[in-house]
Amino acid sequence: WGERVDGFRRALTLASQIIAAMGAMGILLSLVGLYGLVSYDVSTRTREIGIRMALGAARASLLRMVLLQGLVLAICGIGAGLLLNFYGVEPMLEGFIPPNNNVKAGGGGGVEFEFGAAAVTVLMLAVLALTMLAAYIPARRAASVDPSTALRCE
Repeated sequence: WGERVDGFRRALTLASQIIAAMGAMGILLSLVGLYGLVSYDVSTRTREIGIRMALGAARASLLRMVLLQGLVLAICGIGAGLLLNFYGVEPMLEGFIPPNNNVKAGGGGGVEFEFGAAAVTVLMLAVLALTMLAAYIPARRAASVDPSTALRCE
């Protein structure tokens, strides 16, 4: 009997590790996608940055402008994610659970879908840091281009 229980525990542990790995991969892919999106958005503004530089804008002010826009984007995304986490995900997940008086997404019956405060904080900081990095790298590259070259860029 003890061997069966141990086998069942090992199977549950393996299943939870696989699910955790899939979740981590999903988070990693979403962060890479976020980086690509913000980086592309900033790199398409090379002409605008060149015009601002030609009119006499300092590189530091251009970097500050782009980073501030990236910060606004990150804060809006984090705010929407927090709202969904606290108010939108639980009712949606309850719709996937078959009707049963003993099972609820809020923790009744052993099914728990809440994310811990530490996990949410780490994800918020990762999204914020990656968005700032994704905005900074192409903005620095665009700010270092000669204004006449940037103006000719299509």
